Amino acid sequence: MKYHLQLLIEALQQECDRLEAEMKVYIDHWEFSEAGVLKNAWLYTRDKLRILRQLENPHYEEILHLKNNIRDLKQKLDNQVMSDPSINKILDRIGRNYRKIDQLELQKKKPFIDGDVLLSFLDKLANWEIHDFDLEIEEEYLIQVTRIENSLKIDLRLQDQKPLDYSISDQGIAVLKQMNFCYLFTQPGK
Repeated sequence: MKYHLQLLIEALQQECDRLEAEMKVYIDHWEFSEAGVLKNAWLYTRDKLRILRQLENPHYEEILHLKNNIRDLKQKLDNQVMSDPSINKILDRIGRNYRKIDQLELQKKKPFIDGDVLLSFLDKLANWEIHDFDLEIEEEYLIQVTRIENSLKIDLRLQDQKPLDYSISDQGIAVLKQMNFCYLFTQPGK
């Protein structure tokens, strides 16, 4: 079964492909103003697609960069007359890029928490089916959500159990205080 993220990526990819094809038709007919309108929509859709692909695979941007580099190096080989040492350097670099791509694709992907799962936990918390839960963000940050009577206590911590205010800037603390995170700060003077 596909996750919502994968379905969204597929839909955005189809939209991106459709916009690009339409844009090329307008360009072929020398209708550049219409193509320009589609270009803005295509760029917007492509950027959203890249963000979603980055959520799916945190190495997406680096893999994309390496693939583009390989394409450029191959074009350089096809379009220029070079000496053998130069050709060997380019071929070596292409090989390194392919190996790096393989290495990145084999790396274990970080688990992705589907929004539905998080909503399910919050619903269980609201219905007193569970008392609390922890949400790990990256490797060092932890959000602890606890129900206390009719309110929620949201505790932002580092994995070593230090409160987050040991690693957050004063400006960040001010923003969190504006959001009514008032019991988070334990350092004197904050």
